[in-house]
Amino acid sequence: MTEAFKKAAGGRSTTGRRKRRALISVSLSSNGSS
Repeated sequence: MTEAFKKAAGGRSTTGRRKRRALISVSLSSNGSS
């Protein structure tokens, strides 16, 4: 999962930033849920 996100972020800075923010949000949510 991280590799795919890293590849997407590497491909586009703007998209990568947005995806990174979403990933952080999902990560926080997942951690809270877990």
